Amino acid sequence: MAKSKRTRPADRSEALEQYHRLIALLGDRVKSVAGRFQTAAYLVGRPGGGKSHTACRVLDACGADYVLLNGRVTPAALFDEIEERPDSVVVIDDVPLLFGNPQAAQILMAAVGGDPGVPRRVTYVTKAARRVVEFAGGVIAISNRPLGHDPAGRALASRMSTLEHEPTDEMLVAFMESEARKGVKDVPARECLTVFEHVVEVCRAGDYRVDLRYFFKAVEDYRCWKFGVCETDWRVLVRSSMRRVGADELPPAPLTRAGTKVTEYEVVRELHGRKLSGAALEAAWRDRTGKALDSYYRRRRELGLR
Repeated sequence: MAKSKRTRPADRSEALEQYHRLIALLGDRVKSVAGRFQTAAYLVGRPGGGKSHTACRVLDACGADYVLLNGRVTPAALFDEIEERPDSVVVIDDVPLLFGNPQAAQILMAAVGGDPGVPRRVTYVTKAARRVVEFAGGVIAISNRPLGHDPAGRALASRMSTLEHEPTDEMLVAFMESEARKGVKDVPARECLTVFEHVVEVCRAGDYRVDLRYFFKAVEDYRCWKFGVCETDWRVLVRSSMRRVGADELPPAPLTRAGTKVTEYEVVRELHGRKLSGAALEAAWRDRTGKALDSYYRRRRELGLR
């Protein structure tokens, strides 16, 4: 008897196409900095949406000279990198405290303020020395948080090309399935699809938000179990590594474009009436929608609220 083939639902194919369009847009924004058409880009969006992977992949494909900064980065260390690599692209990956630091913000404003490809003078003055560098490279910042609405955050936003990368759960699920169908490392496609289905099943139970990292970590747990390194069943390993979130952290249903817009309008009206502070508003909006605060202001403008 012939085995039945797995098929991708039509709506998932459309979601995959939408995800690829978002990734293409993200890649083009990276290329605009690598090609010196823009001095900087700020890529913001949900965790596990493919921002960092895409940025580095595109930079590698362009043959760009770049340095990746992550973890803990001080203002002095940031200036050191700019000074040592004045023609490179500096990629700052998920270092939110750096953008909240006034000294770092001043360095970044000097580094990205000006014309693309034209050296911008960046100075670092201490009591002991005065250091100056002509920086002609670019800056790509990747974060799960939008730039702050303090004066430094607004000044940086005016100098950087901001891109909000917010794929839906369905887009991420469609991409995970497409990767599973190719097979990953030494795990054949059929087994990868089994892993994919388990990850989605756990997410759909409502305890977890979809994250691309879940699938690729799950494949490694499966490999660990398959090759006899782990005694625990791979399904248990997978679930143990997934971050549990509360119901209020999940994106609101429905997830259709029209339904989401209507839901977001309702959230905007509610939050607007509560007159929250900037920080409280950002936290409440992200908790309710999973989106950056820029989208709140966009919806508020559409409603004509002031």
